Amino acid sequence: MVISLKSLNACPLCHSGNSRKWYDFDPIHVFECRDCSFQYLNPCLDGESMAASYETEESLSALNDFYEGYYDYGNLDKDSGTLREIKQCLNVLDSYYAGPKGGPKKLFEIGAGNGFFLAAAKQSGWEVSGVESSGKNADIAREKFSVSLTQGLFEDFDGKPESFDAVVMRDVLEHRYDPHAFLAQAAKLVKKGGLMLVAVPNVASLLQYLSKAIYFISGKRLSMGLRKVYLLEHTGYYDSRTLGELFRAEGLEPLKTFQASTDLAKFRLSASERFM
Repeated sequence: MVISLKSLNACPLCHSGNSRKWYDFDPIHVFECRDCSFQYLNPCLDGESMAASYETEESLSALNDFYEGYYDYGNLDKDSGTLREIKQCLNVLDSYYAGPKGGPKKLFEIGAGNGFFLAAAKQSGWEVSGVESSGKNADIAREKFSVSLTQGLFEDFDGKPESFDAVVMRDVLEHRYDPHAFLAQAAKLVKKGGLMLVAVPNVASLLQYLSKAIYFISGKRLSMGLRKVYLLEHTGYYDSRTLGELFRAEGLEPLKTFQASTDLAKFRLSASERFM
């Protein structure tokens, strides 16, 4: 797989050109915006390389070998951290939105992966659909979860405006170097009074703080922890504040922010890596 990188001339969040290099461990170069404190990779994967990286488990594992087994993970009949997180998300949606009178609640997921979230949502009474760039994932969704996905990039998805009660993006926005345009396109699909649910890795995590401390105390020699935080396939690094700023910039008002623990069982990690 050939990887192509794209240089960014400005902060993806506030568009300022005033930034400083924060971490540097090739090929990862992390910059922090001096105006809004948003962290991002520069250069980052371009759009074609990002899509190609996520096409199969093999292509994704070429970037990081801990993704082995990642695509087929999840079972509606087996308890897991991911299933508990999905149910938490669905409970939040249900708590804020009762649905239209006399009709089904329609939920659309962007970057639907293997269909695990949509299958759980369907089981909870939602009418579901979604888009997924990976043909392999779309096949798993159909065969394992009986969920039919539109296969392709969301940027090419021609959806009818205001056609869904809820639009969900889980572990998607951090891959975009143009988050404003991406979020604006997604928001157009939501009915008036509907909801968006966006989940991203939290850069203001205990892992990040501990890894940062070890990195600097060691004279920048020990970077294993940071290498699990800053990944080539992730362009932007959000916390609750910067994610809220992005929402408000697109005319969206955050209703609730909540956290969930990463389900490490999805990843092939050593004991030391799980500790970090």
